Order: sequence, then C-alpha cells, then structure tokens
Amino acid sequence: MDVPVIDQAKVRREKMKLVSTLQKEAAAQKSPIKGLYFDGRKDQTLVREKIGTKYHSRITKEEHVVLLQEPGSKYIGHIAPPSGQGRAIAKSIVEFLEEKEEDTSQTSAVGCDGTSANTGRKDGSVAWLEKYFGKELQHLVCLLHMNELPLRHLLKKLDGETTGPSTFSGPVGRKLEGCENRQAVSFQAIQVPWVHELGDFNDLSVDQQYLLDICRAVSSGKCPEELANKKPGPISQSRWLTTACRILRLYLSTDKPSKPLSYLAEFVIRVYAPMWFLIKLQPACSDEARHVWKMIHLIKFLPNDLEQAIRCVIQHNAYFLHPENLILSMVTDPRKEIRTLGWRRIKKCRARARKGLREFLVPKINFEANDYVELIDWTSTNVTEPPLTKYLSHDELEDNIMTAKMAGEEITAFPSHTQAVERHVRVVTEAAKAVYGAENRDGYIKAKLKSRKEMPKFNSKKDYPL
Repeated sequence: MDVPVIDQAKVRREKMKLVSTLQKEAAAQKSPIKGLYFDGRKDQTLVREKIGTKYHSRITKEEHVVLLQEPGSKYIGHIAPPSGQGRAIAKSIVEFLEEKEEDTSQTSAVGCDGTSANTGRKDGSVAWLEKYFGKELQHLVCLLHMNELPLRHLLKKLDGETTGPSTFSGPVGRKLEGCENRQAVSFQAIQVPWVHELGDFNDLSVDQQYLLDICRAVSSGKCPEELANKKPGPISQSRWLTTACRILRLYLSTDKPSKPLSYLAEFVIRVYAPMWFLIKLQPACSDEARHVWKMIHLIKFLPNDLEQAIRCVIQHNAYFLHPENLILSMVTDPRKEIRTLGWRRIKKCRARARKGLREFLVPKINFEANDYVELIDWTSTNVTEPPLTKYLSHDELEDNIMTAKMAGEEITAFPSHTQAVERHVRVVTEAAKAVYGAENRDGYIKAKLKSRKEMPKFNSKKDYPL
C-alpha cells in the first residue's frame, strides 16, 4: 500500500506564502488607532549571529512589548525597546508606529498595567507618550492588576516577605506549594451570596474556572471529590489568581486554620474573587470608579489595621479615581442627576483656558464618602476633561444626559483591563523562541492568531464516540 508523502519544502513554502499574505492584508486594512494598549516582558529570544563565515544561533534575554488597538483587540505589532524604562518604551512605540505609518491622529486612550515604568507622572511611558503625541490621553490602567495588589500586600503583612518568584517565607505561604495533595476536611463555610448570583461563563480559562468552583465549595462548606482531585495552577508572583486558588484549597484542607490563613481565605472569597468576576462581567472603562468604590466597601470586614493597610494600597494605585476617569463614570451613570453633574464638570473644563499638558496626579481618596462621586475632593483637585469625550459635541453630550445613552457608544467599548494584551504577550513569547528576527516573529504571530481564530481549540478523545 502506497503511503502519501508530503514534501516538507512544499509545506514550508505554503507557510511562507500565508505569512506574506497575512502581513500584506494587515498593511492594507489599517484603521485609525483610537486606543493604544500595551504590555511586555523579557523573553528567551532566539538570535542569529555571524561568527567568521558561519551563522550561529543562541538564546538571549530580550524585552518585548506588544501593541494592541482597542476597541476590538486588534494586534498592531511588537517592539524590542533597548530597556524597560518608561522613556525607552514610549520612544520605541512612537518610532514603530511612524515606521508602519499608523494613524494616531484619533488616539485618545492608552491602556497598560500599573508598574511605575508605565505610570510614573514624569518619566512613565504614558507620560512620555503624551509628550511625543502632543496631547493628553485617557489613562486606563489595568483594573485586574490593581485587584491583585491588595491580596499581595495582605499576604506579605500576615505571612512575611516572599523569598523568590514562586516561594514564600511564612507558614501559610510554604504550605501553598503542594496544597492540592492534602485531604479535604470538614471546614467552616464562608458564605457569600455572589457565588450563587453568577451565571455560567463561556470564556473562562482553566485557572479562572477553578477559582469560581472553589469559591462555591468554600461558600457551601462542602468540597466535591472532583474538585479536591484537581490541581490548581502553579504559584507565580506575577499571577496571583493561582495563589488565590491555592489559599482557598489550603483552607478547605485545614481543620483548624490559623488566623492569617482565615483572614486570607476570607479576603479571597469576599474581596478578590468577587471583584475579579465583577470586572470580567463589567469590563468597560466607564465602570472603573464604581468598581473601586465597591472594593472599598468590601474590605470593611477586615480588622482596622488590615483595612488601613489595604486602603494604603488602593490610595497608591488610585489612577481610576483621577477626575478624568471619575467623570467617565459619571456621564454614563444610570442616575440623571449624576450624569448632569458630570456634564457640568466637562463644561467647566472646556470654559477654562489652559496651556500645555496636565500632569496626571493620583488624587487623595475620601474613604468615608457616601457615593463614588464623593471619593475625591473636587475643590482641591485639578479637574480636566476626559480625553475620550473631547471629540463629542455639546449637543451629543446633552443627548447623553437626557437619554442615558452615551453619545458615541465606542467610549464604553474601551476595556478597563489588559487581558487581551496578555494573551498576545504569550504568543510573542512563543514566537521569540521559535524564530529569529522581528519580521519573522511578526509573521509567526499573525499566522498563529489566524489559526486560533479559525480553530479556537482542538478536539480531544471525549469529542469522539467510542
């Protein structure tokens, strides 16, 4: 029987043809960039060097930053800045966009995580992007990253410093590794209503689904055998969702939990997890201030010293409560009086003459406020118009007040998190090890994204009848 043989050279040529086609299509289908989202990491990168007359391959560390266009999460490209400093990242982004002849005339928002390299008020990459573009941008700092910071600081306060990228120094942290091997026992339920109010999600990852399932188990006081046999994701200081899962897994396998473990488990199920799923369900940037307001109320169950520690974390990362972001929430509020108040603040901003770019300063939070609109002192804060509303006319904003529907619905389409960027970061990491050269990596990434779009997942044994 003859066995068909596929020529490897033919497969390679078809791959190269597809990559070339995808790159040409991307160049021909450009559209103005309204929202520029970015994130990056240092990758193990394949490079090729010429030594003498021969080329040699080796692996080196290289900084890669992924650029996405929002709304729509469209991949623009990736860059390799000379360093992880804010100015270097911003300069590399601008040079890349100019080289690719991308249209940034309508760019009014920028999304990133909350690292100081990005958010520094003078030398952060966002501040430098505003200087390079010559205009103010809406600062949309990832709310999911901010949600991780209180848990990280609470674990540090209750259990001690971390000792490595995946290890802890305290008694609770040391037990997190291998907690899945412990037998589930009779434990005290931490009943929370939100786990029963959530519907089913279709787009949760394995780790995200595990968090939801174990929250339901801890709330009910019973751990199903199937869940007890599942393994939570690995510990990582850059990914606290799996750490939260392990804290709850350790809690339900400890018959007499210590106070630190009890506080941590209660914090995960009362604050971290509900906030995570709330942001997932309401991801619009106009919801950011309301989400922070919700978090401030959720932490009130903690003892005073722990609550104060979490308040300090929220205060330090209150980018979402800057007047520009607060006003976005106000003009999309379901209450007409709040929308009217937001419009009045925009009118005042437009009537005030101003020169140069404003400096983006984190405002002081009033934690005793009765409503999210009172979280800052408006009289002592420099109030500026949100860049995302500057293109709207007076009549369009007046219409928003009367109808409760945002004039220009794309404003609410800008996400408050950078999950889409992180997914692309993983693809870039994969490409960095597979091929060398920025152009080859770009082609590899575009082909991989097209493949995933056409076939989101592969079939497994369970999909085939016996």
